[in-house]
Amino acid sequence: MKTIILAALLASSAVAHTIEGTLVLRGELKGETLVSGTKTKCGVKVNKVKNDLQEDDYGNPAYQVQVKVSLDGKKIELDKDFVLSNLFVRGTRKVVEDLVYESKDGLVMNIDADGRIKSVVVPYKATKVTCAF
Repeated sequence: MKTIILAALLASSAVAHTIEGTLVLRGELKGETLVSGTKTKCGVKVNKVKNDLQEDDYGNPAYQVQVKVSLDGKKIELDKDFVLSNLFVRGTRKVVEDLVYESKDGLVMNIDADGRIKSVVVPYKATKVTCAF
């Protein structure tokens, strides 16, 4: 009985975290969003996508994405480069996510299954600006 329980526990911890391996497409997107009730132009340009030369605990490769983000409105102006990764620490494990990338300074980018940017959440002063495309 103890052997069966031990085998079941070991088998459940060995389950792989599978990903599709979706890469962010290079290019530029522009749109508009509201910041404090004011229309603000939002732009994201993917400059480079490369293998991060790291793997998660399941052997999935991590990727690094270099983007330039711009916000332009009456109350807000930003033109900044960010480096994002899809490698995250979840509890005690390193896990690669397929559709989410994040920078160390708080930018979050969501993509769809085709690699197109769906949205970015941009840290700006004490707030976060969401741009959806």
